[in-house]
Amino acid sequence: MERDIFTARGHPLITSRHRSTLEITRDRRMGTGGDCIVAVSSSKGCRDLSGGVKSAIREGGEIYLLLEVRGWTEEVKGVGHPDLELSHPREMVFRKSDFLSPRTVFIRSNRAASDLPRDFVSLLAEGPEVRVTLGSA
Repeated sequence: MERDIFTARGHPLITSRHRSTLEITRDRRMGTGGDCIVAVSSSKGCRDLSGGVKSAIREGGEIYLLLEVRGWTEEVKGVGHPDLELSHPREMVFRKSDFLSPRTVFIRSNRAASDLPRDFVSLLAEGPEVRVTLGSA
């Protein structure tokens, strides 16, 4: 069981309305069009993930993402893929589809940004620190 734990932040422009992806970015700012973004100012991008987590993702097994804010935890699950590059310096994208890119962390996700509870999204929009855990099941 491999895992990475890092931090990010919420942001006032988070709407979390995208129906097929969820994104965490190292960027500190975001525009109004970033409806898949759930956290900014991440301490990691794809390329910063540990070697163990990258290996687990590339094995193609189940991967989980935990977002923890002020005692509230939301979990997202998906699967890895051997062809994932995990090389993007700023962004991590979790997808319901099978689309692979340097930003993709896992595919066949059970949830996208729009699937997060609206009260949780409102909490993210207050800009708190987000504890992010990414690991293999």
